[in-house]
Amino acid sequence: MDEKYSKLDSEHLEPALSEFYEEFISDRYNELPALNKGIEEKNFDIIEELSHKWKGFSAPYGFAGLAQIAALMETSAKNKDIESSQQLVKEVIEYLKYKKSKRG
Repeated sequence: MDEKYSKLDSEHLEPALSEFYEEFISDRYNELPALNKGIEEKNFDIIEELSHKWKGFSAPYGFAGLAQIAALMETSAKNKDIESSQQLVKEVIEYLKYKKSKRG
């Protein structure tokens, strides 16, 4: 996984937001059950809503990769493509684990 995400080490966190890094990760983990429920129920409104939210505010917190994944997930929700949404949520989880491991 390190090779896959090594380019993410250059993601930049806005200095004023650095104290919120761990909280940001925790909040995303707390939202995963809602996202998974949306996928399980094929509720594309939930998937799109969360994806749009993540897309919009992830980069300033140093999570540009999450913003990119979320943009793809938002598109998959709009297209009602559950298989892509399922794969992308797996990528979100891998990404968050990687970012958390790098922070220590």
